[in-house]
Amino acid sequence: MWCFSDPRNIALGLSADGFGPFKCCTQTVWPIILFNYNLPPKECFLKWNIISIGVFPGPKKPCDFNSFLWPLVQELLQLEIGASASDAITKDIFFLHAYLIVVFGDILAISMVMCMKGHNTISPCHMCTIKGVCIPSLQVMMHYIPLCHNGFPDSQEQYDPCVLSLRNHTSFMEQAKEV
Repeated sequence: MWCFSDPRNIALGLSADGFGPFKCCTQTVWPIILFNYNLPPKECFLKWNIISIGVFPGPKKPCDFNSFLWPLVQELLQLEIGASASDAITKDIFFLHAYLIVVFGDILAISMVMCMKGHNTISPCHMCTIKGVCIPSLQVMMHYIPLCHNGFPDSQEQYDPCVLSLRNHTSFMEQAKEV
């Protein structure tokens, strides 16, 4: 059976984000929510149609984000295989399938979901091959992305933000093998 061969199959989107709920930046909150893309576009993002998976509080971001997602991943895998359900209109019993089609969020949350370093690293973007430069005056090793690299001894690259070279599957797999 193919994905979405039954009109009752469900398409889900997972959103992860982190934010500071108060003016002081000492506390963070990390909500995980699901969206049902079977609903009309005007309705799928309304708060009464959002499925709240959990909210992870803490003074900082979670150390192991995947440990929080593990129970959800197990349930989503079971829903992909199928779960017995009843059609309220026809009174038929059928196998309900739900598929996670997209995961999105800010760069901090996506870097945690993908087990990547984040936005202060040499290669912060999971989409393009842009490289950061180190700020030598800081005590902590941090990188940032200037569009013009003039004045930095390590690199003389210039970046046009409208035309960035994108990563592809082959280069991503080569880098994964190196790690």
